[in-house]
Amino acid sequence: MIFDVLLVRERGYALPRWRSGMHSAIRADLRIADEPDAAWHRSTRVARLYDPATHTPLAHPPLYDVTLICVASEYLILSGIERIRDDLLDREIAYAQSWMLTLPPLSR
Repeated sequence: MIFDVLLVRERGYALPRWRSGMHSAIRADLRIADEPDAAWHRSTRVARLYDPATHTPLAHPPLYDVTLICVASEYLILSGIERIRDDLLDREIAYAQSWMLTLPPLSR
């Protein structure tokens, strides 16, 4: 399903509301599925973003152990773990992340 996705956190820290106006939402096709995870040695629910036109994965990191936190009349909030590769430390770091999803405006 296609949503406008707004990131609520950056490197685990909640972004202040005034910063949400500084970033544009990502228009993406959201797909959620259970996938095997070799790093955690178990299956995990993963949310991934795809380009709505080409159906190719976007460069944005997926959310692992994703959970639906809030359903309101105008938006949904998904929360999970975002894993970012740190080449300087030569390791992967897991950060808390939330996505606020809104339906894109209807085109006429």
